[in-house]
Amino acid sequence: MIHSVRVVGDRVYTARLLNTGLRLAAYAAAGGASPVGLGGVRPGAWPNACALLKGAFWARDPDNFPADPLRIGSASIRRWSCKVDGGAEVRIGWVAPTVQQADELLDASGTEAKAIPNVGDEAYEIYINLQPSLVVRAGRYIVVFDDVPSMSDPFLLKAARTVAKRLESR
Repeated sequence: MIHSVRVVGDRVYTARLLNTGLRLAAYAAAGGASPVGLGGVRPGAWPNACALLKGAFWARDPDNFPADPLRIGSASIRRWSCKVDGGAEVRIGWVAPTVQQADELLDASGTEAKAIPNVGDEAYEIYINLQPSLVVRAGRYIVVFDDVPSMSDPFLLKAARTVAKRLESR
């Protein structure tokens, strides 16, 4: 499970805290594709987080997104996050160029992440700043549900499955 991501120059750096130590990795866009900070994936490929939740009971205000875009390197991404019931937030964590790269990025082996079955291609419960989070991979997309009330919350799991299904059809 990735704990930190930084963009410096033409590289994306990740840090994973494992039970056996820290693993650092650096990524560059294949063939010099740009924008480099997004691994060559265009900002328009990043889905609207609120639109992915439309119709899910857990998200009562599907237009509650940040006013400021997410800036990664020189790229700017709008509607990358959505506030939902109970103060929780759903955000697009990453869009990889391929399914394989997203799968490798979300590799939770050697961590204390708990697998959550039947949600997307893979899903894990992790703690970010001592708060429970659900991280879901659906194809080449990684979505993070932050500050969630409980992993057993049926509305959370239904919303996560809805998001995963919508991403599978992209």
